[in-house]
Amino acid sequence: MSRRKRRVPRFSELLQDILGDVLDARRRMEQEATQSNRRAYTRAVFAYVEGMLSRLKQTALEQHDKYAPTFSPAELALLREETYGVNRKGDAVARHRFLPLAENVLFTLRAFHRVFGLEYHVPKQPWSEFQRAVEIRNRVTHPHHVGDSRVDDKDLWVVKVAEEWFYGVLDSSFREISRRYPQ
Repeated sequence: MSRRKRRVPRFSELLQDILGDVLDARRRMEQEATQSNRRAYTRAVFAYVEGMLSRLKQTALEQHDKYAPTFSPAELALLREETYGVNRKGDAVARHRFLPLAENVLFTLRAFHRVFGLEYHVPKQPWSEFQRAVEIRNRVTHPHHVGDSRVDDKDLWVVKVAEEWFYGVLDSSFREISRRYPQ
């Protein structure tokens, strides 16, 4: 692993805006725990998670390109969220590849850590709550039955645990990267 000056990732303005949405949604929900506020908070948490995953992938790709090749062609395609095929004219084309959120989180965290010479192991318990929170988010975002859009107290607790776990992972990751690669 090259010891050339690696840049510690910085939050973009977009992510700061989305984090602001999470904080605002949480504040509104804690002041008045209506179903609307609970759903808004749940959606805001996962908008932040997805935005952060995108930024982590961009950082991993930048580090890969600048320093030492780290990723296989398959991993690079997943980091770019691409798949390949052939169009009707016989031309090779890249297509957007949707990655299921839980698998996307695992893959992205491992790739991001690896590019900085770190390993990431998922702790069993917070991860299971995160997976449950993803199910809650999917149910609330894409309701199919009466009651699917309801966020009860247990659901809300699970989403809060997932939010705290994700923030904790990012915080400890950035601290370790800063320690290893002082600016």
